[in-house]
Amino acid sequence: MHTHKQYKKKFRIFVASLLLICCIPAKADISTSKAKFDVALVADYAQSKDGIEIDSKTFTFKTGSLGVRTAYRTENLGHFFATAGLGYAPSETATFAGASVSGPLHVQSYSLAFIYPYLFPNSDFGIDLRASTTTNKHNGNRLTGFKSGKAVTASVGATSNFNRSSLGVNYFGANDLALSAGIGVYDWKLSATGNGSFDTSDINFSTSAEAVGRDKYYYLEANMPLPMGNLELGLRRSDLTADNKTVLMEVYAGLTIPIG
Repeated sequence: MHTHKQYKKKFRIFVASLLLICCIPAKADISTSKAKFDVALVADYAQSKDGIEIDSKTFTFKTGSLGVRTAYRTENLGHFFATAGLGYAPSETATFAGASVSGPLHVQSYSLAFIYPYLFPNSDFGIDLRASTTTNKHNGNRLTGFKSGKAVTASVGATSNFNRSSLGVNYFGANDLALSAGIGVYDWKLSATGNGSFDTSDINFSTSAEAVGRDKYYYLEANMPLPMGNLELGLRRSDLTADNKTVLMEVYAGLTIPIG
């Protein structure tokens, strides 16, 4: 079994070799759009397959948002992206310090990303190197529930950070259809807090949890032209090893509209 350090070393050697290959002049634009700038309407949803265990506490990671992504694409330096999104869950359940509460949660999501694509000469295939950082924030106030059979009110907050890097293979088919598959590693950090009080007394209770780690992930993507722009569909599967091991599944989509 490879350790994280061995995997990281091999991945760096692999990426360095590909960077040397990419120094050969080649077209660096894989987008069907010729615009330098474009805007996309994006949506994503992610959820852990099983509960994540941290310091004897268990919670399910679940997030989703709708947002806008802006892109700046260059011929030789790659593509740069910035995304911001908002989400709302009308009823979510949180369990902490022996209390079970439920109520609405608000989600804020931010990300920055970079892609360097390389198209093999006289070929329908190419590769790309990707790097991104994503932050999701969940906040809920005045969630209601019970602790030891007594009514309580609570507020909860959670933050997740994902820093990803990957190598992908791209295939360009007929009618500007593009298919991509890749593998990568990511550093992650999850933190959560909960604060509550009994409705009939001044007794308060709280808890917090935090974990960091590094795991691998895989993705599949399809990009196809539409009359109003390009449609992107993606699926990402990420290992997530805290005190236990689970899988984080994510689906995402975007509709890109060239603006000049």
